[in-house]
Amino acid sequence: MRIKYFAMTWMSVLIFTLFSFSAFASQPFCEGDFNDDKDVDGVDHGIFAAGFNQTDCNGDCQGDFDKDGTVDPDDLKIFSADFGQTGCATIAYKTYGLNFSPYMDGQDPNLGSLISQDQIRQRMQIIAPYTQWIRSFGSTHGLEYTEKNGIKA
Repeated sequence: MRIKYFAMTWMSVLIFTLFSFSAFASQPFCEGDFNDDKDVDGVDHGIFAAGFNQTDCNGDCQGDFDKDGTVDPDDLKIFSADFGQTGCATIAYKTYGLNFSPYMDGQDPNLGSLISQDQIRQRMQIIAPYTQWIRSFGSTHGLEYTEKNGIKA
């Protein structure tokens, strides 16, 4: 009886987690929404522009989207992609860490599936608003790219 309870508990957690992330994914997360009004507009542009060309960021500069320590043209590209978005999701809390698997349907790590850097980037953009770091389950076949995508790996 104890084993069934344990299995049901884990199944409940899994279903809740999958539901939560799919619900969040239905609303776009907009990194450029600095004032949390659920859109990226001129007010957010002013905030971004005020920090542009900062070079002493230690993870605390608004607008350093790629976490390279500077607010530069690379960050402007990311901000520009968000500009004009409406209906942005509001993230109330980031988890401290998350186990991360970028594999998609038909890809199997046991069969040596190669993961492209673009696929890693796309999958990490989905989870970036919700966590500070990730743990992947390997460091080859494309998983080495996890360190280059703005989340501690």
